[in-house]
Amino acid sequence: MTQRATPCKLYPVNRLDRGTSGAVIMAKSSSSAGIYGRQVKESGLDKLYLALAWGTPDSSGIITEPLDDKESETRYEILLAGDNCSLLAVTPISGRMHQIRRHLAAIGHPVLADKRYGGGDMPEVSGIALHSFRTALELFETGEIAVCAPICDEMLGLCEQKGISRDRVLETVYRLV
Repeated sequence: MTQRATPCKLYPVNRLDRGTSGAVIMAKSSSSAGIYGRQVKESGLDKLYLALAWGTPDSSGIITEPLDDKESETRYEILLAGDNCSLLAVTPISGRMHQIRRHLAAIGHPVLADKRYGGGDMPEVSGIALHSFRTALELFETGEIAVCAPICDEMLGLCEQKGISRDRVLETVYRLV
């Protein structure tokens, strides 16, 4: 492995809500971050989130409730069910603030530990049960780049607490890559 002698400052291209774990794409220059940031605003990112939500919604669905008087769309699919909760694969089509959290709450299945949107206060959890698993961006020079983030131990532990084994989560999520 070669180490770089000069430190490199990184600039975020996308962001995550506070308390959400997962993948963020970083650029090596502010100008590149600006270019890709504009691309994200115009065409969005291909994102796949994992959410541990209260209850059991329909096996899959599309939520189109407007947010902030703007059209919004979130698609979800149940991956695994546990004790009064479900692990969902969630894809936000539009990019509204707190979109996944607000949409899941709107259908009566808020994200666990998301006290702002009805997911309950769980002091043993440092964030909310929402994880940005895969983020993809079209690079002008080389085509698509996809960044996957491993599921943190805290979320895996929360799944186990709710009756979904760590091995089943990892096996199921591995198929999504």
